[in-house]
Amino acid sequence: MLKIYRKNVKIRDLMCDYSHSLVHAENLYLNGELVIDLVIPDSVTSIGGSVFSDCTSLTSVTFEDATGWYVTKSYGASSVTHLNLSDASQNARYLNRTYDDYIWYNG
Repeated sequence: MLKIYRKNVKIRDLMCDYSHSLVHAENLYLNGELVIDLVIPDSVTSIGGSVFSDCTSLTSVTFEDATGWYVTKSYGASSVTHLNLSDASQNARYLNRTYDDYIWYNG
């Protein structure tokens, strides 16, 4: 379920195969409006590779818990890149361009 508050969209109660994981999204629409601002709640602990590749409309992504996130090219890989997620505009670029095909983890 997606909720709008103060021009942002917040992902809540994600229903997917993996507990607390975000595994697929395309350009997001809510009530016919294209979503450009997104808030990832602290309950999300992983984001699957290429989840936001097709969400080029996203211009702002805020992580409620922005600390401890890292990306890797494959599940269980030993090589990881730790991310600074303090800039919402940069986060959007990370998710749909720079690290779009990476797997994201928090922890």
